[in-house]
Amino acid sequence: MSRVKQLEPPCKRRVAVLPEYDDGDKRNRTNRRSQYMHKGISSLNLRYGSYCKTWRLFPTLFFVFFAASEPITAMTKPAAEEGINRCDESANLDSTIAYCTQIIVSGRLSGKSLALAFYRRGNAYNAQGKYDLAIQDYDKAIRLNPKHANIFSNRGVALAGKREYDRAIESYTEAIRLNPNHADTFSNRGVAYAGKGDYDQAIEDYNETLRLKPNHANAFFNRGNAYRRKRDYDRAIENYNRSLRSNPTAKAFSNRGIAYSHKGEHNLAIQSYNEALRRNPRHLNALYNRGNAYTRKGEYARAIADFDRVLQLQPKHANAYSGRGIVRFFQGEFSAAVPDFSEALRYAPTNLYGVLLLYIAQARAGDHGRDVLARAARELDLVKWPGPIVSMYLGKVPEQVVLDSTPATDIASSRQRRCEAYFYIAQRLLVQQQRAAAVRMFEKAVATNASVLFEHEAAQVELKRLSN
Repeated sequence: MSRVKQLEPPCKRRVAVLPEYDDGDKRNRTNRRSQYMHKGISSLNLRYGSYCKTWRLFPTLFFVFFAASEPITAMTKPAAEEGINRCDESANLDSTIAYCTQIIVSGRLSGKSLALAFYRRGNAYNAQGKYDLAIQDYDKAIRLNPKHANIFSNRGVALAGKREYDRAIESYTEAIRLNPNHADTFSNRGVAYAGKGDYDQAIEDYNETLRLKPNHANAFFNRGNAYRRKRDYDRAIENYNRSLRSNPTAKAFSNRGIAYSHKGEHNLAIQSYNEALRRNPRHLNALYNRGNAYTRKGEYARAIADFDRVLQLQPKHANAYSGRGIVRFFQGEFSAAVPDFSEALRYAPTNLYGVLLLYIAQARAGDHGRDVLARAARELDLVKWPGPIVSMYLGKVPEQVVLDSTPATDIASSRQRRCEAYFYIAQRLLVQQQRAAAVRMFEKAVATNASVLFEHEAAQVELKRLSN
């Protein structure tokens, strides 16, 4: 239950919330080289020259032997027509870009046929993650053919890739105006709204996607993510189940596990993570999240085994170090927790929670040095939460200032902050050998019922330890 950053699209909740790794929302795609791609769905026909071409959302490319460094030469009209075919058919993205560039600069195409070349080259750039270049090509294609929905839709994908969600939504909305029956565009606009944290609007778009395409697995998956982020875990699970019926992916099982975990149903969470790992044994999120679930159940050996496996696969995974350190902290092995918290902070040096955990482990192990706190005071912002807690540990502010810093934008967040405040005040009191006062603070932390927090569970562990 270490701290994590949410993956794309980022979640707007605080980092103190139980930090399962989220597999993120799915944009519709065909080529696995792109993080943000549409399905290859045929749509409107575009005629140019003597050929009738179908414009598709991110066409599947087929490999052809072509040297990308081959010099561009003048092209005849038949060669240009052949080039537009190859611009679409290469399985190698660099070759696609080279073919498209060759016909674009040949001067043999104009109007809608030239728009098609820019569009296809933009798709290739998009697949490579070169979003600025993709957007430039889509803009040129739009100027030449402003009534084609797919150009606007794929430009939205590129803009979302840059996390320019407002512009992406504008582009998707224009695509929807031109073609109001394209399910994938609604789904992708929903992902953009989710990226902004507007989950209600995202759900509306997923609903429309499912009206148009009732078995759209990605829409169910993404709607599940939106409900989970709204803390409506039952609806989230229902949507993950609907997604899994038609597309049983590791990601959907893993995210369903997160929803079960937030409900406190850790056995069901572990079953979901197991299913994810059966499909993909190297699925880091499922391994890491299962480690958290085992920690919650007190099955510490299994938790450490999962965190060890994550670190084998990704040696710089800060949160796996933190998770393993937390297990050792729960076991009362404070000296053993220190190296893990140190590594976690090495790879996430701006994480103030990591600063706090390292200092507390050191102090509980008998080392009362404040070097880690002093570095944080010099280099990090201690005004924003949980900065006041660090300031308290440095002796700069009293406990009451920390408690007065807990109001937040909503009731749940305020309750969570108070839980954290009580817990870290209690830890300070323990270090000062004020056992009875520490117990009272741990009891207050538990009484907040902020069960999604590490601090809530840690307070229960401490109370059990202190009662023995």
